[in-house]
Amino acid sequence: MIPVESDEDGIIIESLEEKLKKYHPKFLYFVTNYNNPTGYSLSKDRRKKIVDIMNEFDLTIIEDDPYIELNYDAPFIKPIKSSGHPNVIYLSSFSKIISPGLRVGYIIAQEDIIRKVMKLKENKDVHTSNLSQFVVREIFKDHLKRI
Repeated sequence: MIPVESDEDGIIIESLEEKLKKYHPKFLYFVTNYNNPTGYSLSKDRRKKIVDIMNEFDLTIIEDDPYIELNYDAPFIKPIKSSGHPNVIYLSSFSKIISPGLRVGYIIAQEDIIRKVMKLKENKDVHTSNLSQFVVREIFKDHLKRI
């Protein structure tokens, strides 16, 4: 773990670039919305700059976004994954909007990455609770028919 300075707009780009040049990591991990413990979200401008940095340093980004649905008053900012860049792995969860004990999440990534993650998950716990998956499906069933 390499800490990077942040302010009310999220990660400070100059601090990130300095750490990338010094440590040469292979990927970046971000909680883009309502980061804990600050509660800050990465601004739209900084998200765009991070995509540029990702290209410059040939990095993969893991965008962990479990709090995206907790946005009430702030303007919606699209996830970094919406840039269409193939090197962004997007993670989110239903536990923040349905129930904290509900351990069901999702990943949006390239197929080969999803296959690898599925194998790792199967080795860890065989599968997610069928009951939890059923609850999520029932809650979203009508909505999914409309989209």
